[in-house]
Amino acid sequence: MDEYSETFVRFIGVVDIAGGLGLLLPSLTRTMPRLTVLAAAACVLLQVLAIGFHAMRGEFDVLPLNAVYIALALIVLWGRGRKAPNRHARIVLMPRHQARPNTSKRKPDHENL
Repeated sequence: MDEYSETFVRFIGVVDIAGGLGLLLPSLTRTMPRLTVLAAAACVLLQVLAIGFHAMRGEFDVLPLNAVYIALALIVLWGRGRKAPNRHARIVLMPRHQARPNTSKRKPDHENL
């Protein structure tokens, strides 16, 4: 850690925390759950870069932990992307009372009978 600036080390810490929150919050709050998939992909990329970083420094003892993190992120990526996407989530763009009225000229289905 002495070789790198405090700003760099803090930046990596913030990125790790943001990745963890990105994995949890969208599904827990049911708001924009696709962000969970993007956060999982970003976590995989971060860990791949971390493996390269540690390998360059000769820190081979921490590489298995990075591999475990990659496996966990890939499970989340697969699970939320393909196996069990959160289909009941709501995408909050604007409150319901501010939603635009239906301006289509087509009659509602119950009036076409």
